[in-house]
Amino acid sequence: MLFPSKATTWLGLPKIAFNVVPLQDVLRLGTEARQNTPGQASGNWSWRFRAEALTPELAGGIRLLTTTYGRAPVSESPASLAKG
Repeated sequence: MLFPSKATTWLGLPKIAFNVVPLQDVLRLGTEARQNTPGQASGNWSWRFRAEALTPELAGGIRLLTTTYGRAPVSESPASLAKG
């Protein structure tokens, strides 16, 4: 497919099929949580998160953002999520 519709990505997948967001950004962490530092040969890729950082409140915030910006299934609306 040369020219995908607005509902698909350049790979032909539905837009909601994937979205990559660094977990450090979602958790609002600073530079201490960097995955890697360009130009630094060692000490990269050692950051890890703790399971307790993934809270229901965080999930609700992510869900609200994905629906607000059109990245969630159409059956969900930002207004209905704000109430729930």
